[in-house]
Amino acid sequence: AVGKYNGSADVASQVQCSDWICAVNGETSIDKMVESMKGDQKLKIKLWRDDGFIVTVNKGSSPLGMNLSYQPDSGSLDVGGIADGVVKAYNDNEKNPELQIKTGDCIKSVNGVT
Repeated sequence: AVGKYNGSADVASQVQCSDWICAVNGETSIDKMVESMKGDQKLKIKLWRDDGFIVTVNKGSSPLGMNLSYQPDSGSLDVGGIADGVVKAYNDNEKNPELQIKTGDCIKSVNGVT
C-alpha cells in the first residue's frame, strides 16, 4: 500500500524510511495505532520528518548520563532521561535549547553506526 501511495505522491510527500508515525486514524497511542494499522481498511497516517542535529561529546571514562531504551526492530535509541554525566554537561554548556539532548529525543546514529 505504501509503495502504491509513493508511486502517486510527489517526492516531498512520499513516505521515507526515516519518517516517524505520529498518528493513525487520529489515534496517537502506540497500541491504538498498531490496532488501527492491523484492522482498519483505510488509513490516515500522520508522519513527522526531522533532519535532526549532530552532537559531539567526549565521554572518556565518565558516565554518559542518559537512560536509553530501544525496540528490537527500531532504528533508534530513545532517550528516557538525563542524569549526571557528559550529556548533562553538554546541555549545561549548549545555549541553544534546540540543540540540547532531551527526554523523548531519538538517537539515530552513534559514531556513524545506525
